Amino acid sequence: MFGTVFALYNGALLFTYVAHFEGEIGAAAGSASLLFPGMTARLSIVVEETRAALKVPNAALRFRPQSHTSDDRQSIGVRSESKTVWVERNSGEAQPVTVTTGKGDDSGTQILSGGLTQGDPVIIGASDRDRSSVLPTPQ
Repeated sequence: MFGTVFALYNGALLFTYVAHFEGEIGAAAGSASLLFPGMTARLSIVVEETRAALKVPNAALRFRPQSHTSDDRQSIGVRSESKTVWVERNSGEAQPVTVTTGKGDDSGTQILSGGLTQGDPVIIGASDRDRSSVLPTPQ
């Protein structure tokens, strides 16, 4: 269902560590019969979209082999800074690749520049060899 945000009211209400905001959203034509006064909904409000971007899972930005430790942390948003992503090379060898990150969300972060290319198997964890994530082909 799609709609238009008409108003979001200041002052979050906290329930079980989740912020709730009240607002007014107009439903798209034909879908208004699915909503009734007093109902709640979980919404994703798209502010901006980036197409054909190289994106890695956020877990790849947090991963550090046991022999390497660092205090740099990934945050969701639009900060652009240098990070290290570990890539599997030469049958199981982990190699660090420095990248510059861009926009991100709760699942992944855009890669603006660096030595990472589409199809590189980025490492997201060390417990299982089959858990690397291959970058998808943009559509």
